[in-house]
Amino acid sequence: MIFLYYLSLFFYQITIYSFSFFVRISALWNSKHKLWLEGRKDLLQKITKSIKPEEKRIWIHCSSLGEFEQGRPVIEQLKINFPGYAIFLTFFSPSGFEIRKDYSSVDYVFYLPSDTIKNARRFIEIVNPKLVIFVKYEYWYNYFNCIRKRNIPLILISAIFYKDKVFFKPWGILFRKMLGKIDHIFVQDKQSQDLLSLINIRNVTVTPDTRIDRVLQLSNQAWKSDLYKVEDFCKNKHILIAGSSYTTEEEFILKLIKNADFYWKVIIAPHNIDKEHIDKIRKMFEDEAVFWSEIKSSTVRKPIDNYRILVIDSIGILSHLYKYASVAFIGGGFGKSIHNILEPATFGLSVIFGPNNHTKFKEAVDLISLGGASLVNNYFEFETVILSLTDDNTRSIAGSVNRKYIIDNSGGTKIIIEYLERYL
Repeated sequence: MIFLYYLSLFFYQITIYSFSFFVRISALWNSKHKLWLEGRKDLLQKITKSIKPEEKRIWIHCSSLGEFEQGRPVIEQLKINFPGYAIFLTFFSPSGFEIRKDYSSVDYVFYLPSDTIKNARRFIEIVNPKLVIFVKYEYWYNYFNCIRKRNIPLILISAIFYKDKVFFKPWGILFRKMLGKIDHIFVQDKQSQDLLSLINIRNVTVTPDTRIDRVLQLSNQAWKSDLYKVEDFCKNKHILIAGSSYTTEEEFILKLIKNADFYWKVIIAPHNIDKEHIDKIRKMFEDEAVFWSEIKSSTVRKPIDNYRILVIDSIGILSHLYKYASVAFIGGGFGKSIHNILEPATFGLSVIFGPNNHTKFKEAVDLISLGGASLVNNYFEFETVILSLTDDNTRSIAGSVNRKYIIDNSGGTKIIIEYLERYL
């Protein structure tokens, strides 16, 4: 067993260096990898110049944007409860850092240097955190090892584990060692707690997903002042909203409004809003669609309420639009995996999505079993579900289930903050 551990550690260190080498090569043509590489250039020097030595700091690490959204309620509550601490936020992925590098609720935002022994030691010496929080995913052996050696509390929040993961495999000894270096783990479900107990990890607490607290905050926020124009489009009609849609979801909607007995209006908020995709949508829906940019610039060709489709060709307002909808069709389920279904659920909307990787999301599995969400594998199933939801009673029952789920599963942030108080 000891031999397997050291062999795994050897290959882990080789993999870290190999990955960095691969990124340097692929950055020649891959824009995301180029950002990853450029963001780490002279990174430790930049951090050294930026921080104030006299501060007390909490280091919070998120892999990407999705993990950030899970950690965000905890981050913001820490800032409120412990204003004497500076919040040092790191990201692994450009998709998190580039979007949140100007996030005002923290004091510092940086990429995380690669997990080499040298980087980990130097980073921990420079940042000198009083508490470290990792959100959901990412387990970096050298960082965890340095944190443990310096007796800094390390907490993992919003985690979720599955039996097919490396931790529970005979050859996963190195990753089990990583978990052993964590002082406390907050998991999203009892299944994760039970799996961890099988490998003798018992410093575990089950707490609701902290993203639920975040979506509740969003639902209670003041609306953006220009959203009254959306009301002009809706005119008290039933609305199907396609949130973070991809081409497949958009093609389903086109087929639905052309071939089915469906008379609702539709709001489409594409995941990708580059010119090529927006032009494709424009061609797809032709004169039936009005674009948010046209409304904002007052270049609409006819009265807004005369259009069947509203396309949101900008970012930052999707979470506010669910207020106007009756049913949500969430994108990603015919690609890599579904996008955020908690946001529409908090507004009491029935939710529809495709099948790919949905079991990675506890809320998707839960809401399907409760009857608040519907998984569809093809257009025929989508049409069947959406037409059934034109019935007011059917739609109301599903929406009430989702709203109740959000309320019943809120409060995870409070539990975590109360635990962290012992270290601050």
